[in-house]
Amino acid sequence: MTRETRTYTLRFRHDVFEGSPNEAGRWEGERLSDDHWRGSFSGKRPHLKFYTRQEAENALRFADGHCPGIAEEIQGASETSGVPIEEMTFLGGCVDVAGIRYPTLYPVKGTLPAQTAQGGCSHFALPRDRTPDEHLRLGVNYDCHPEMQELRLCTTRIEGKLSHISFSDCVFGRISGINEHGLAVTSSLGSPLSEIKVAGLPYFIVSRILLDQCTTVAEALERIETLPIAWYSNYLLADCKGTVAQAEIACDKHAIRRYGPEDASALWATNHFTLPEMGDFAPHRMRQSLKRWEFLRAHLRSSTPIGRPHDLLASPFPEGLRFSHYMNGLGTLHSMVIDIDALTIDASFGPPLADSWHTFDLNQQVGSTFYDVLIEDVPAPKGFWATGS
Repeated sequence: MTRETRTYTLRFRHDVFEGSPNEAGRWEGERLSDDHWRGSFSGKRPHLKFYTRQEAENALRFADGHCPGIAEEIQGASETSGVPIEEMTFLGGCVDVAGIRYPTLYPVKGTLPAQTAQGGCSHFALPRDRTPDEHLRLGVNYDCHPEMQELRLCTTRIEGKLSHISFSDCVFGRISGINEHGLAVTSSLGSPLSEIKVAGLPYFIVSRILLDQCTTVAEALERIETLPIAWYSNYLLADCKGTVAQAEIACDKHAIRRYGPEDASALWATNHFTLPEMGDFAPHRMRQSLKRWEFLRAHLRSSTPIGRPHDLLASPFPEGLRFSHYMNGLGTLHSMVIDIDALTIDASFGPPLADSWHTFDLNQQVGSTFYDVLIEDVPAPKGFWATGS
């Protein structure tokens, strides 16, 4: 029986908070304790077992070693929400095989191969000579199942870290955004259904580290090379100097291209790797990812200015980038156009339609604002997840 098209209401929130890491965590914990659905993102994932307390403390130390202050933030959230740190999804959990516990964040007696999700998301970078006002911009659509994301935009001003705006993941992680120095980061899954054979940091911790700590593309690329990464990611990065970069990451294998302002061109990425060094992952390329990549190439490879990048994000698939297959795991949940020169983002909650955009900066008042959005779920066609050219 064919599933019917249905409509759903999603509630997004924008949280603005500041203070010490512990104060920021306590602020988040207080609000999540009254928000059971988002609070579930500090609980067990279905395919993982909870850590023991000792395992959680090991994971917390590991995460804090790469993202200083995160331990205080998580402890603060735990104190006010009542969720113990061993149930914090940000820290991962254990897979139990034949009585051996395999943690997902740090290695103990080897690691168990696991797979990434099928994934979505499209993003691009436009150098200054490609926009009418000569502002450097990045655009990104985030595509996923609505029950797999907490639907939360964060503006944070935390002591000892760079202020930034980004959508969150697993409460304390980040996806794509911009910080106070004008470093912008966008990301997408790079090789769906590829095996993760090492323990380490998933994409949402990597993005958090870059936004918290790095002021330029050069610093961000250097930081990436020092991190134990356990994910397959496409990153686009840009900074206020006009430098842009593309980073394709397959756990411990990285392929990177950096361009200075004098030779910067538009960059784009979807859900497959394109740099020659990553050719081994070609069998994992989904046809719909290739189609979106071709759409971006057709619009971005010329020297013609892009008057409104928001419109690229709003174009529906198969001719464009926007998805409506929410319950099949690929619906456009949120979109951003990041203006590096203005230090602002235009964000769309739900599908990026003409009247859905809101502008945010780093100076907004502490508090929470809610946005109710109606989405239309359209069943995916047969063969939607097929791979191959």
